[in-house]
Amino acid sequence: MKEKLEEYKREKAKAERRQGVHFLDPGDWKEWVYLYDRGLYRYRYMNQNRPVSTTVSRFGYPVVGAYLDRKGQEDKVFYESRIRGISDVLNLPGRKDVWKINRVTEIRQKENKDVEVTVVYQEYGNIRHDFKKGEQERTITVKRKWSCFNELMDYFSDLCR
Repeated sequence: MKEKLEEYKREKAKAERRQGVHFLDPGDWKEWVYLYDRGLYRYRYMNQNRPVSTTVSRFGYPVVGAYLDRKGQEDKVFYESRIRGISDVLNLPGRKDVWKINRVTEIRQKENKDVEVTVVYQEYGNIRHDFKKGEQERTITVKRKWSCFNELMDYFSDLCR
């Protein structure tokens, strides 16, 4: 009886998770962000309306590293504060990398405790503004150091079953 109750609680938690909108953010602005909104999406978008300027050092080569890093983090905060679902990501202007993850075929742990997840996904077409018809398979590394590691692995486990 106790086992059935635990199973019921797990199933109810999964159903609630599927109905909500959840952001799983690795914390590094250069990484992909995961979004669970009636499906699992992986996306990356940075502000493409801001012109990138460079400064030239006295040695003659451009210095852009610190400037781009600071601007990239500002862009991340700006856009993530406005994204409430996958439609907000798709409506942003310019090019964006978005994957709709349809299913998980394999999950395996690496020696350093990171996890490799093989997924079947559809890529978002920036020209047609829709997800492409063909599915592709790719292996994603989910890093143990990410703050969203446990939640992300729960979602991938759900998709694997």
